Amino acid sequence: MKKKHILILFSVILILVSSCKKEDTQLANELGANQFETYLSLLIMRRDTLEFSLIVADAPDEKALENIIAMTLISDLAPRQIIDSIKSLGVIYRRIFSTDEFSVASYLPSDGGYYDVSTTYRSFNGTHVAQIRYANSETPDVNLIEFIAIYQDGVWKLLTINFLDVTI
Repeated sequence: MKKKHILILFSVILILVSSCKKEDTQLANELGANQFETYLSLLIMRRDTLEFSLIVADAPDEKALENIIAMTLISDLAPRQIIDSIKSLGVIYRRIFSTDEFSVASYLPSDGGYYDVSTTYRSFNGTHVAQIRYANSETPDVNLIEFIAIYQDGVWKLLTINFLDVTI
């Protein structure tokens, strides 16, 4: 009788472990990237700079860097520069969080709804990234900003920020 209980317990543990792994791989896909974009928009809309600085990725390992280079992504700012700029209320802070009409937060609707954002998911050799572009439809040349997110340690985090316009 005890062997039967052990077998049942082992089966339950195996099912739990496999379901956890399935959930983890579900986050490292396009749906997970879109969920991260929704969360990112919420942080920006609320001007939550503290939480924003906490979701900045650690420097990726060499293999991940090689994979990112192979995906031909633009990478303007390193994670440390992003956090330093937010702490010093620098250009990144102003372009994302300020009440200035050209900041990203100023044109994200506070009650949800439509805004011009596109999310592109990419995966290469086990490295998962998402390119999240925000653009204000009224002045797209001024407000075009791109966040590159990386799936790191089981969660999506910001890897870099790119300003894709001529006026910063």
